Amino acid sequence: MLRRNASGVVQDTGLYRSAHEHDSCGFGCIAYLDGDPRYEAVTQGLEILKNLQHRGAVGGDSRTGDGAGIMIAVPDEFFRSSLKEIDLPVPGTYAVGSVFLPPKQQTAEQCREVIERQARNQGFRFLCWREVPVQSSCLGELARSTEPDVLQFFLSCSDADRHQFAQKLYVMR
Repeated sequence: MLRRNASGVVQDTGLYRSAHEHDSCGFGCIAYLDGDPRYEAVTQGLEILKNLQHRGAVGGDSRTGDGAGIMIAVPDEFFRSSLKEIDLPVPGTYAVGSVFLPPKQQTAEQCREVIERQARNQGFRFLCWREVPVQSSCLGELARSTEPDVLQFFLSCSDADRHQFAQKLYVMR
């Protein structure tokens, strides 16, 4: 429960710190403490997105959104079935990065080179790139005019335990 002073200003209590206040468009979280994946979490996450529509996340053409979405655990089975040319390591020993690259081929190639070089510099083994299928026909005019190429890249790090792997991924990000 938030405590307020006599003028109605919220006091710092518990984990709340007024210094951390800033504008934001909204956030929702669904989590299960047992860590088991559930389809119900996806449907609840989508419901949160619907409930946050009021935050003004629609552009001037009324068809362009802000790109809000949901984040889920790495879908290992899906990646294994869609990346048949790559033998993915066991779950928990590889990572997936999602990037939005400029549509200009030369600039996109430079971005790819930087990502691959930085991955190697952090001790990762670069596995592959994956083009993410998109359906541009549903985009508004504004979004279509600046639509990036959406790609994912896969990394592994066989010489580190999971804790070191997480630390290296944080640096890589």
